[in-house]
Formats: sequence, C-alpha cells, structure tokens
Amino acid sequence: MPSSPRPRHLLSAAVAVLATGALAGCAGITTTTDASFNSRDGLDAGWPFDVAAPAWIPDQVRKVHVSGHDGTGEVIVYVDTSAGLPEGACLEAPRSTAPAVTTGWSPNWETPPEQVWVCASWEVTPMANGWFGWTAPGV
Repeated sequence: MPSSPRPRHLLSAAVAVLATGALAGCAGITTTTDASFNSRDGLDAGWPFDVAAPAWIPDQVRKVHVSGHDGTGEVIVYVDTSAGLPEGACLEAPRSTAPAVTTGWSPNWETPPEQVWVCASWEVTPMANGWFGWTAPGV
C-alpha cells in the first residue's frame, strides 16, 4: 500500500512554489548606478545613464557625483564648483518635482526648495559648494 506524502515533501513543494512566485516579482527590481568625476570632460566621457548628461553643469568643476536608477531616467547630480550655471541655460521657476533618488551625498530635505532653476529636463538648486540637480521628466 503506497504511503501518503510526508509532511517534509509538502513543505518542500510549498517553498518551491513561494520561491517561484517571489522570483517572478524580481523583474521590476531597479539597480542604482553611482559615479564620480573630477572634470566636465570626464563626466561627458563617462556618463553612465540613458538620459543625456546635463548641459547645465559648468565647465569648471572640482567634483561631480551622479547617482541614478538604471533604465528609469531618474538621476541626481551634485556639482562641487564655485561657478554659476551657464548663461541662458536655465530659468528660475517653481519646483514641479522632487528627487527620486537619494544617497549619502544628496541633500536630506524634509521638503525640497519651492523655487529652482529649470534646465531642460532638470531641476537644479544652489548648494553651499555648488549645485544639486535631479531629472524632472515631463517638465
């Protein structure tokens, strides 16, 4: 007379079903890319994202940090510089979006500033030693 399945076989089957379901949900996982550059030329040569490198970054930089979610267009940039934004590259306007990416070097705002500089698809705000910007899709 055949015996009924042992409880451990049922447990193994249940774990396999749960694992398969969990792995199916992994397709939506977003990876983050971080990079730093010591010059505008280095940034232009090594920009790691699908969206274009921001034109608002001045030529005179001490350091540029970038971080973004691969494939989403969500990118943040911190530019360590004493230079202003390039003439005519941006317009001052009310902020319409907030950064979608955070890192250890990004501002820890409770709420981002209300007024920003809109530079094509980027929103940018001055920081103590430069500029912080984030992609603003649809702006």
